[in-house]
Amino acid sequence: GVQLWRLINPNAGTGTITVTFSDASVYAVGGAVSFINVNQTTPLGTVAGAGPTTSNAPSVAVVSAIDDLVISAAGADNDGTYTPGGGQDERWDLQVATATCGTGSTEPGAATVTMDYTLSASREWVTQGVSVKAVVVAGPSPTISASPLVGNLRW
Repeated sequence: GVQLWRLINPNAGTGTITVTFSDASVYAVGGAVSFINVNQTTPLGTVAGAGPTTSNAPSVAVVSAIDDLVISAAGADNDGTYTPGGGQDERWDLQVATATCGTGSTEPGAATVTMDYTLSASREWVTQGVSVKAVVVAGPSPTISASPLVGNLRW
């Protein structure tokens, strides 16, 4: 499965993301992205999901808006690599041995944004996406910017 998590207004500075599974045989990949200029009251829109489906073309349509930023993640059984669709900025593309692979990307918001990927082979996949809402200010809207977090993700 795919899960998207959020932390509103985290402390400045470096931090550690630790994921612990009760079943040691679980294989997982993960990525993290930090955003600025996000609405702190209502930071996210409605999560959209698709799958499980077997193909080489994970895709999900996300309701969004201009000035927002859409983030999505996809995961698949077995090994493989992803190529994000046009207009998407890849944030991670990882695999664990031959057990699982996952990716994440962002794309500027519009009324509806289709987050799609091409997998290197046909696999059973799932995907989710959500609109990250821009902070509301008087005058021109600031741009939400995203950057992958550099460091260790421990599994």
